[in-house]
Amino acid sequence: MRGIKFHTDIKLNGPSTPLKITSTLIDDLLLQTVTNLNKGNEIELLIKCLEEQFNEWHTSKLTHLKPPLTPKKALLGPIDTRLIIVNRYIRTYYYLPLTLHDIASLIQCNPVYLSNTYTKVFGISPIKHLQTIKMQKAQELLQDTMMSIGDIANQLGYISCSQFGDLYKRYFHYSPTQYRKMNYRGILNDRNGN
Repeated sequence: MRGIKFHTDIKLNGPSTPLKITSTLIDDLLLQTVTNLNKGNEIELLIKCLEEQFNEWHTSKLTHLKPPLTPKKALLGPIDTRLIIVNRYIRTYYYLPLTLHDIASLIQCNPVYLSNTYTKVFGISPIKHLQTIKMQKAQELLQDTMMSIGDIANQLGYISCSQFGDLYKRYFHYSPTQYRKMNYRGILNDRNGN
């Protein structure tokens, strides 16, 4: 015999860890089971008695366990569908000059409430998320197109080229012009097939 599979009706709250059963424990369980058989040789009766002994042992071990820990940041319910709408809106209309007030009016809620709730759920504020998307798109446009920096700024919904340049430098630690110079050879090489 290589092993015995036990079934138990005991339900655990939370994740369970595998029990380590030593050969001494198995020997003790088998000895108790065989002595309870009254010298019978039926394997089904042996397994049934062994399962009963194991369940008793397992239950006694469970009384010493502490209740499972709950995660620190568990959601108390489903995500507000308005937050999903806001997230999709930001990803779709990132090129518009959006403000927190604009986004909050989209779902008819207070801007502060929106910012706090959105940050709790997504781990980033809605305006920071919008800025991240714009900066990623700006980097793609600077690398893959020959559009002027002013045109890129306008396409991404910035009021001025200087506003775009300042935000870009804060985000990437170099200006859009510096980035374009660093990647200029890559653009030429890609177009020439090198």
